[in-house]
This record gives sequence, C-alpha cells and structure tokens, in this order.
Amino acid sequence: SLFRRLVWNIYFPFFLKDLKKRIIVFHDPELIFSAFLIKLFGAKVFFDIHEDIFMDIRQKNWIPNLIRNLMIRIINFIFRIVLPKIDGLICATPTILERYSKFNNKCFLIRNFPSISESFISESKVYKKNEITDHLDLCYVGSLAENRGLKDLISLSNIENISVKVLGSFASLNAKNLFMSSVNTKKIKYYGYVNNDEVYEIIKSCHAGIIFLDDIDNFRESIPTKIFDYTRWGIPSIINLKTKASNLTGVENILIHLEQKQSLDNLFDYLKLEINNKYQKFEGSRNTFLTTYNFESDFRSFISSI
Repeated sequence: SLFRRLVWNIYFPFFLKDLKKRIIVFHDPELIFSAFLIKLFGAKVFFDIHEDIFMDIRQKNWIPNLIRNLMIRIINFIFRIVLPKIDGLICATPTILERYSKFNNKCFLIRNFPSISESFISESKVYKKNEITDHLDLCYVGSLAENRGLKDLISLSNIENISVKVLGSFASLNAKNLFMSSVNTKKIKYYGYVNNDEVYEIIKSCHAGIIFLDDIDNFRESIPTKIFDYTRWGIPSIINLKTKASNLTGVENILIHLEQKQSLDNLFDYLKLEINNKYQKFEGSRNTFLTTYNFESDFRSFISSI
C-alpha cells in the first residue's frame, strides 16, 4: 500500500548491507526519500520512470484542480532537490527523457521492450493461418479497464463475423460490471486471468490482437508493450490510437491502425483486408522487429555508461 511504502522510507536503508557494492533502482516516487538515504550510504541509485508523473496527475480528473496543481508543485520541488543528487534517471520513452533531464542530466533510455530471451524468436513459429474470408477471430490480452477502450471492446461483440477471446483481469468493479452487463457472450469468450505460458495455446489461432486505449497524453506518447507480446505470439496488432510506436522501423508490417471514426458497418471488411496484407510480410518483419527492439540492447548501453 501507499502508507507502507512511505513508512518504508524510514526503515529500508537499515536493512541493506554493503551498500557501496550495490546498484539500486527504484520505481515508486514515494520511495524517493529512501533513495536519497541509500545514496548517502554509498550505493549507486537510479530512478526508473515509466510514466510522466506530472502528466498522470493532470489527467486524474476526479481530483480537484487546485489539489492537482498543489501536488505538482510539491513533487516538482522535491524532485529539484533530490533527483540531482542521485546517479541518474532511467526513462522509458524519449519524451520522458527530454522532460526529466532538467532534474538530472544523467538520463538513460531503457524502453519498455521485452527481453530477447523471452521472445521465443527461435523456438516459436508463426502459426500459419489461411487467408481470412468470412470470419475474423481476434483476441485481447491484458488489463480490462475503462481507460483501455473497454467500451470499444464491448462494441466488437455486436459486429457480424467477428469474435473475440478476452484474457485478463478487471482493473475495477465498475469495469467488470460494465463488461458483464453489456457484452454479447455469444461473440466474446472471457477466459479471465491466464498464466503467461498458457496464453499462446489459447490465442494461436487468432488472426490479430487488440490494443484499445483512451485518447490521453500518456497513451499517445507511449509505446504499448502489448505490440511486442502479440508480435512474439505470431499475430499482428490492431490499435485505435496513434502512439510513438508508429515511429519504430518495420512496425508498418505488424501494426494496423484503426481510425478513430472507423465505421462499425464496414469494420470487418477493413480488418480482413488489412490483416491479409500484413500476413504477406509478417514473419520476416516479426523476427527483425523483435531482434531490433528489445530490453538487452538498451540495457547494455546503460551498463556501459555507468
């Protein structure tokens, strides 16, 4: 919980030994005081920033605007004091790196790419599929949340010739109630949470994976990791939002952009054409894409710099 992490700021440094031999990477901003104390004990300390914290606060519309602005001012004040004194910032996107370099000029880009050892490039083969003719099997793997296009996912269950396999847990009770009360269970099969080792067996016959996101700044400036998951599982991705992923080399052969105002009436025909076109170049692009964009390449650069 948040309270436990805040209390841990006081006790955590005293549980560590031989700090001068350690590299400490922390992710939760609440642990920033622990990080500062650990730095005083001699460890190398890095702050791992996966999301723009200030942008995230601005988008929490349920918090009164006055309180949001106050929170941003306080966090900005703390960051300006503490962050210059640690060894560097690890940033998940170039945009975050650019924005947070004002706090510490030692910024390292380690994008949220999968590990090459986990991509199964050599072990797994792209499941051979016939050309789509009269039916489209899609899948959604991940958290089921209202800000991740849950309503768009539900709307797919009302389209002829499209069925969806849904794997994941609900982010909230509201999301669960919305899904369960609205979805057409004849068109969407819900599996619940599935172990990562079992996902491939369930979705290997699907034609494409779904990435639905709300149109907010954090999502637009991100590179959704689900693209890499679907790619290593051997299927192209359908995304409803223009993100930074569009700038990656080779992504045009594995990513299908769903226009914001795409008519549901011709959605099946549009997706059928797009997916069939992707299949022609997908396997070669998949291998190149995963070997180019992976955790190890960024991590090696980080290690060599520290």
